[in-house]
Amino acid sequence: MEVTILALGGGIYCLQSIHGEMESNTFDYQRITRLTPLNLVLGKLFGAPSLAYFVVLCLIPGTLVAASFAHLSISALIWIYVILFLGALTLHALALSMSALVGRSSSVGAIILFLLLVYILAFLEGNGGSTLGLQSISPYFVNQIMIMDGIGLSNFRPDYALPAGKDFLFGQAVPHTFVLVVLYLTLTAWFLFGLVRNVKRDPQQVWNRIARW
Repeated sequence: MEVTILALGGGIYCLQSIHGEMESNTFDYQRITRLTPLNLVLGKLFGAPSLAYFVVLCLIPGTLVAASFAHLSISALIWIYVILFLGALTLHALALSMSALVGRSSSVGAIILFLLLVYILAFLEGNGGSTLGLQSISPYFVNQIMIMDGIGLSNFRPDYALPAGKDFLFGQAVPHTFVLVVLYLTLTAWFLFGLVRNVKRDPQQVWNRIARW
């Protein structure tokens, strides 16, 4: 529930953030204020999904009680929330980038595309070698952490890896959880870099640059 609320609900809030401001003609005012592009982007990134964060915080006490009954280890619980928040942050940054690109046009297509992406990440596990099995790189990977720790197959350690074997990063065998942290931080930085460069520009200029490219 927390993964869906934060990743899907927060992502939709971010999708409506810049687009909604453009529709109400208030975004132009924000662009000419003394706020730096980074301040403006971070305000959108953490302000738009604030309700989703609040709901997740309200669910944490119940989660802790359930985790105690399920005999989840403390280390597993910590890694669950690290993957949850960093993964959701990456999806929020992606949704914010999509919101900026939509501009004043209809956002229905962007919402459908985002929902399809979350569906692929959530439910396509890649059994049998499916190329669309992206669940292991999504925030929904926390389900696998809970299963492996909860049924006693291992006392969870950060070196937990996928059943197919350890992951390899630059030729070195590394824990899958560490790979996810690096992936999320890299993607988030990439999305935010593009937003910071273009958030105060006229959206039409951004589209013209994309068309020329």
